[in-house]
Amino acid sequence: MDMGCGAGILLKLLKQRNNSLKLNGIDAAENLIRIGSKILQQNLIIGDYCVDSPDSEYDLIVCEFGYDNSSFPESTKPHSSARCGAIDYCPGCVEDEQDHFRKFIKAWRKWAAPNGALALTGRMTDYTAVRAVTLAAKEEGWFVDLSLSKVLTTIDKFDGRQFFPAWYFTTEESRSASNEEIANFYAAGDVTP
Repeated sequence: MDMGCGAGILLKLLKQRNNSLKLNGIDAAENLIRIGSKILQQNLIIGDYCVDSPDSEYDLIVCEFGYDNSSFPESTKPHSSARCGAIDYCPGCVEDEQDHFRKFIKAWRKWAAPNGALALTGRMTDYTAVRAVTLAAKEEGWFVDLSLSKVLTTIDKFDGRQFFPAWYFTTEESRSASNEEIANFYAAGDVTP
């Protein structure tokens, strides 16, 4: 299930790679769902995955989380500093962003089968978002499996180093990475020119 599937471009790519996959997607933009339904020749779901009830249980939830970090509310907690692995962060900012991510993680979890996994990617420009989303996922029983995750970075002359992590979350706690391993994994990143 592709959460926020837009016009179904990712679903089309996945279908081309493996036609036997049972795929679906949901998006609140009716015009994009109409386009995606035509492209895929199947009905995609018009709706808000945070509000709507699932039509089925899915083995894998996928989200290309295209949020803009500037849309996050300013932190209301006092600023301080802590360290996890190789990265310093503000615990108060993490708590506030964790609150922001909780609604998404809870929504995705309700669409997943009991042992369903989550594949999440997006631009996370600092460790605050990474820590917040991974802690919120852990609350819902999803744990980062680093063997199936990747962090790509790009460097450009305007914004410097940009991080694009692709996290794979499993319900198998035995495959779970520690907070320190996640921080170090994110900090290392693979630089793509």
